[in-house]
Amino acid sequence: KGSSTSRTSVRCSERISGLIGLIDDILDISRMDSGERKFMSTSLLSVAESSLENVRAVAAQKGIELKSDLPERLPEIRALPMRLQQVITNLLTNAVKFTPEGGLVTLRISEEETDLKVEAMDTGVGIPPDELPRIFDDFYRGSNVEAAGAGLGLAIAKKIIEGHGGRIW
Repeated sequence: KGSSTSRTSVRCSERISGLIGLIDDILDISRMDSGERKFMSTSLLSVAESSLENVRAVAAQKGIELKSDLPERLPEIRALPMRLQQVITNLLTNAVKFTPEGGLVTLRISEEETDLKVEAMDTGVGIPPDELPRIFDDFYRGSNVEAAGAGLGLAIAKKIIEGHGGRIW
């Protein structure tokens, strides 16, 4: 009886954590919609390196190689560093989640004229072309997705990037 109670307690705790995460996601959307804008001088390289560290253990546990293709230097940008880290970490986490064991996830940053381009690439299942226009919609989950999630990560990423004057695709 004790182990059954213990398993039930663990499941309840996991569900509560999932609900708290969902509430946090909804609050993030609300904050970006309300114009949370305390931009500061930010190193995108530092943000990217922190994001890579955030997902390194999960990638290693899954047997996925995590690579980076980052320039030695980039100009500082005016940004909300924690929000940019949230976006890059989300993109990398998604890439790891949908890449099979033995696959590769790469984060690349490049300068293109007056813009900085951040790319998260993987050797995973990919997104069906007809679903690409909807992947940034609130609560959207792809038809080929079996992993858990509320479908808010990319919607939040889009709001954060657009709040910085950028675009995501």
